[in-house]
Amino acid sequence: NWPLPKCSANDACLVLKITCDGKSVLLPGDVEEPAQQALLSSPQTAAALACDAIVMPHHGSYRPSLPKLIQASGANIVVASASMDPRGPAKDAAARNFYTQLRTGRNFFSTARNGWIRIRFGNGELAADSMRP
Repeated sequence: NWPLPKCSANDACLVLKITCDGKSVLLPGDVEEPAQQALLSSPQTAAALACDAIVMPHHGSYRPSLPKLIQASGANIVVASASMDPRGPAKDAAARNFYTQLRTGRNFFSTARNGWIRIRFGNGELAADSMRP
C-alpha cells in the first residue's frame, strides 16, 4: 500500500523504476527514513529495487536506511542531485564511511561536483557521463 498511512509529503512521493532493453534506473524521489524502510520491508519490494542506476533519495541526505537501500538496489551508478556533495553528519562515523565507500565502490556522481549528469539507455547498455569528470 502506497503511500504509507499518515506519512509526510516526501514519503508519499512517487517511486519510479524505468526499464529499457534490460537495464533500469530507480528514481525514489524524496523518500525519507519511513518510506525507505517500507521499501526494504518485504522480499518482494526489496527485490523490485534492483537496478543498474539509482538517483539517491532526498538529494543524497543520509538516513540510517540509506546504505541498505543502495545495497538492495545493486546499482553500479549512483547519482546525488544536490547543491552540496553529500558527506553525512560530521559526528556520524557510519555516515562518513557510507559516503566514502560509495565514492570508491561505485560510479558515484553528484550534481554539486559533476554538474549535469546523463544516463543513457539502449542496445542492452546503460552508461553515465557528466559535464565535469
